[in-house]
Amino acid sequence: MKVFRIVAILSVTALVFLYPACSTKPFRQVEGTKALFQSIAIGMDREEVEKLLGKPILPEIEPGFEVWYLSPPKIRTYESPCAPGSIGITYSGGKVVKKTLNPQVR
Repeated sequence: MKVFRIVAILSVTALVFLYPACSTKPFRQVEGTKALFQSIAIGMDREEVEKLLGKPILPEIEPGFEVWYLSPPKIRTYESPCAPGSIGITYSGGKVVKKTLNPQVR
């Protein structure tokens, strides 16, 4: 009986710690994309943006082009991808001049 109790406790503990790792979307992507988008302000430095969002997944090809952060949201089979990421930022002189939220972020 003691062995069964130990196995049961270890199983429950493993589930508690492993369940979040089984999620198909990272927490930041699912719960926080809109909040992260709202925290970006026009005029912010690129360094400040990258502290919040991390490195871009699609870098600036040339000045004035959008830089995309965070992976694109999951889309339904009948949807076409709108953008290569979830948040697009346009910089000028190292400062945010425009921000775009992928409309498919739910």
